[in-house]
Amino acid sequence: PAPSAWRALTRQQGLQFGLSGLALTDLVVHRATGEPRPLERAVERIRVELDDCLLTATGELMVRDLENGRALPYLEWGSAGIWAAALVAERLLGEPVLTEAQRAGLKAACSSDVYVYSCLDHGRAGTLAVLAAAGGFEDEVARQAGLLRGRLLHHQGMAFIGGDGLIRLSSDLSTGAIGIALALAGASRGGAFDWLPVGLATARHLESLPRAETLAAAVPARCSA
Repeated sequence: PAPSAWRALTRQQGLQFGLSGLALTDLVVHRATGEPRPLERAVERIRVELDDCLLTATGELMVRDLENGRALPYLEWGSAGIWAAALVAERLLGEPVLTEAQRAGLKAACSSDVYVYSCLDHGRAGTLAVLAAAGGFEDEVARQAGLLRGRLLHHQGMAFIGGDGLIRLSSDLSTGAIGIALALAGASRGGAFDWLPVGLATARHLESLPRAETLAAAVPARCSA
């Protein structure tokens, strides 16, 4: 793409911004058609975003937000979104996209005691959903689910969370209680990929494929501290 278009695509990283969302689209195309090029392109895009990650002093692998001087672990804009795309790619590819060091850093980013928001897009529910989909972290998934339930607010027999800015009660998918319910259901009752914007048949197919930790590590680490 043209330099200005490339800058716009790569200014933010995560499942709803930048290349990881495009990678997920490529992966769905590969699943539907069997064509190898979309799968190859998806892996390339995921690795570009991994290259831009920040490994913090405490071991979390996060996305840089240079404009606001922060590091982000979230689903829509953050390293959990990159991990989500990588999980799908690894299952379809049949080999690791992440190194063990990268996987450990992403797990740490999705295991924090404190997140500002609880929601799916940019809060604990999103990091929980990815952590549960990764598999092998059952104790931490249970701990994160408990912390998430503890943030629910009850009003007139209904459950909500604090929405964006923590100035309203929210029940929507992106910033509210429906997203919480979706993440908790995936973490506790199976359907680990049901929160992804893919068809149900694709989600079930992904669940049936081997997890990355059963495969031999093959990709060199390229994230910078």
